[in-house]
Amino acid sequence: MKKKWNFLWIVLIILIWIVAYSIVTNPYNQAKRDKSFLGAENASVTIISFVDYSNNDSASSEVVMKNLRNKYEGKIKFIYKYYNFTNVSYYSAMAAECAASQKKFEKMHDKLFENYYNITYASIFVFSSEVYLAKEEFRLCMENELYGQSVLKDYELAKKLKISVLPTVFINGLKVEGYRSSAIYSKIIDEEL
Repeated sequence: MKKKWNFLWIVLIILIWIVAYSIVTNPYNQAKRDKSFLGAENASVTIISFVDYSNNDSASSEVVMKNLRNKYEGKIKFIYKYYNFTNVSYYSAMAAECAASQKKFEKMHDKLFENYYNITYASIFVFSSEVYLAKEEFRLCMENELYGQSVLKDYELAKKLKISVLPTVFINGLKVEGYRSSAIYSKIIDEEL
């Protein structure tokens, strides 16, 4: 009888470990961690948006996302992840994270999307001045690629999530690919609230 209980405890522990491991290693759960966000930290709706600051479709979609941030202020948490096709994509994503370290993620994020068609490594430094970042701190952050691994980690995560179209948005885990209108996103969000 005692052996039977020992066996059941071992099986239970193994099952708990398997469930915990699957939760921790789930790519969507990984996407919800370790990143700058906009909106309400403990919101019931989380939107994770994979973007490229030099991509026209991402820039067009950001206009919709900004409207949603205003419409659902205090009700949604927006997390931005980076999908990088080029060096410009990589450096602009890193610039957004360097700005986040100075508590100016949203300002740099908006500035990069406003200039998506004209981003170069040099222009990123001009943008940093325009959003009033500490010049030397930003320069060191960029030159030392302090957030390079984080940006590359987002790209690897995007591959795990099988992202092939930009923008790709997850609303509480529901994958929405490509540009969509505010009405489509609002319908999904309203169902989640």
